[in-house]
Amino acid sequence: MQQDIKLYEKRVVKDKEFPLVVDYRRYRPNGGFAPHWHEDIEMHYIVSGDMVGVHDQEPYRVKAGDLLIANSNVLHSGHRDSEEPFKAVLILMNLEGMSKRLADRNIMFQQIISGDPVVRDIMTKIDLELTQENEEHQLICKGLVFQLMGHLVRCYVKEELSEKENIRRIRKLERFTPVMYYIEKHYTEDISNRELADIIHLGEDRFNHLFKEC
Repeated sequence: MQQDIKLYEKRVVKDKEFPLVVDYRRYRPNGGFAPHWHEDIEMHYIVSGDMVGVHDQEPYRVKAGDLLIANSNVLHSGHRDSEEPFKAVLILMNLEGMSKRLADRNIMFQQIISGDPVVRDIMTKIDLELTQENEEHQLICKGLVFQLMGHLVRCYVKEELSEKENIRRIRKLERFTPVMYYIEKHYTEDISNRELADIIHLGEDRFNHLFKEC
């Protein structure tokens, strides 16, 4: 998959005091972003067009008005197979920076939210703020993100992982980091499972089982 991540406009909110990035993204047809994971929660609110997000091997097609959520430390990617112009508001935030008590709950949100008027209203306001040429838009965007997260916690928590489950999941992902880097670097080449298994010193059968599980 061709990786094609570009800023849609120059209005980007980056807050050093609170780990938060809000900006626009557009992905060309047959483009998108490669599989990756991180501590931050990553959200795409689709303003126009559609895309397919893949979270833990599960594909989700999203369209205008949908919010796609990649939970913390979940393997995720995205791609487009449509010629229609695409625009999304991206929110990348660290939950611990917002509330340590909330982060300690190891919350897993519902992956796709569709047709929620509260989400639509908040994201429409964020979209508008990103087009403004003023100094206060950063504060307003931060406040709107807090409103959004409060609504998501109230209405869209799918499960809460135990600390043991969360640590096990993170360690499994970390173990496969060299494999993911190798795939991203050599994705245009023929890559065998044996070759990938050798990177992390596993037998091929064991690698196949763990990689699928991951």
